[in-house]
Amino acid sequence: MEEVEAGYEEIEKQIEEEIRQRREKHNKPQRINASVLRRRCLPADAQGLEEDELVERLFNLTHVRLDRERIVTLDGIDMLGKVTNLYLQHNRISRIDNLDLLPSLRFLVLANNCIAKIENVSMLKNLQFFDVQHNEIENIEAGMGEKGGKECGVFVCVDGQHDAVQFGEGAVEKRGDKRTAASYLCCS
Repeated sequence: MEEVEAGYEEIEKQIEEEIRQRREKHNKPQRINASVLRRRCLPADAQGLEEDELVERLFNLTHVRLDRERIVTLDGIDMLGKVTNLYLQHNRISRIDNLDLLPSLRFLVLANNCIAKIENVSMLKNLQFFDVQHNEIENIEAGMGEKGGKECGVFVCVDGQHDAVQFGEGAVEKRGDKRTAASYLCCS
């Protein structure tokens, strides 16, 4: 009987280890790279492309959807030179950077990430929509409300109520001890 129980315990340990390894693999942070872009943004027949052709196809993409990929950094977006619409919601991004490499960007979704500061966005002269819902925004970079002489506005939605937010360092009003509300930047 003890041998049977010991056998069950060993099987349980093996199962627990397998579950742990699968969780670890599933939770492993990821970067934007050619493999992820090929899998998510190119048709199935593009899987066997030569490297030069793959780079060209990636560079010419205009719409890129990389939601739910456990991405932690925007390194690697230099491969997306012509992208106009970039969807990065439900990742683990904590810092907005490298966007200067995407001068054609018009539509950017960074909802449900780990972003505390809106920065490095004001140089995007073509940006028309910027979604940072469900982050913990504490600061918005100075100059964010100006775009080629046009006024842009950031609106914050807290529990269904929309409030205008002032621009500049420390501009976001916090409600409670943390803000996970929706924030939008709409420039026309």
